[in-house]
Amino acid sequence: MAQAAAVQRPLPDRNEFESIRLVTIGSRFSESIDATIAWCRRYGLLAQTMVCPVCNLLCQEGVYNRVIDGRVFRCPNRDCRKVSSIRKGSFFEAAHIPLWKVIAITYMWSTNCGRPRGPSQEFLMRELDIGSEHTIVDWNQFCRDVAVEYFVNHPQQIGGPGSIVEIDESAFAKRKYNRGRMVPEKWVFGAYEAARKRGVMVMVDRRDAVTLMPVINQWIAPGSIIWSDMWAAYNQIPNQGFQHGTVNHTHHFVDPNTGVTTNHAEAMWSRAKAKFKSMMGPTNRDMIGGYLAEFMWNQRFGDSPFFHFWTQIANDLYVVN
Repeated sequence: MAQAAAVQRPLPDRNEFESIRLVTIGSRFSESIDATIAWCRRYGLLAQTMVCPVCNLLCQEGVYNRVIDGRVFRCPNRDCRKVSSIRKGSFFEAAHIPLWKVIAITYMWSTNCGRPRGPSQEFLMRELDIGSEHTIVDWNQFCRDVAVEYFVNHPQQIGGPGSIVEIDESAFAKRKYNRGRMVPEKWVFGAYEAARKRGVMVMVDRRDAVTLMPVINQWIAPGSIIWSDMWAAYNQIPNQGFQHGTVNHTHHFVDPNTGVTTNHAEAMWSRAKAKFKSMMGPTNRDMIGGYLAEFMWNQRFGDSPFFHFWTQIANDLYVVN
């Protein structure tokens, strides 16, 4: 019986992914499941082979009309004959919808996650013939989880020797004008490097030095020049080995003598809150961390989001044979 053999894993091709448009996804992928499976395998998104988890033998692929893809892997051992989905181990494994619909949802999420308002759930349900809004909500969350996992696995610092990083903190989920129901205040620390247009946003429990200094050291590279307002907690920044400039917002948005400002960091808040306002209702404020990761992910990969989305899945999160 055949033993498991190593298969060279293909990588996503940037030009191919950038050529895809929503208007062509349906015609390109929905008409042939075989072509869609072949496309996914070409770019490392579905396994080309499967090893039986019981016998450790190389499975055989065959037609099986009772499953959504019409194909399965089956163990050749007559005493086993275990059947495995061709989606096993892939990003598609939890999906109960056709592959092409997952591709369409991920395309819409990745290309719209940086905009204040993307396509409505009703639009996606209608265009993709999906009967439940929960399916759209769940898959948008799966996409958001990719962004969260990226920053967990790749906590890259911003700034560096001689680079200016503006920092600020802002309250999310607070009552306006002390009206409305009581909502626990959520504070977010933000840092923005204007030169590379890269930002960091991290939820914090408090705004004191004990809380903020470890976050600053984690996300801002040594040798950076940090600009901030005159919040007392930031007085400890020079003790951490950073150069530190301040602006007194009581008098100026930009210090007339030093040029120190936090305008870029505050502009990041404006963009983020415009996005969150369209997404967050009163029941999902505990998802702020995921929304922050989504916003940061778009800042980092908005030049070619669909390509980067699937590259991260193929290379890091769902590595298949």
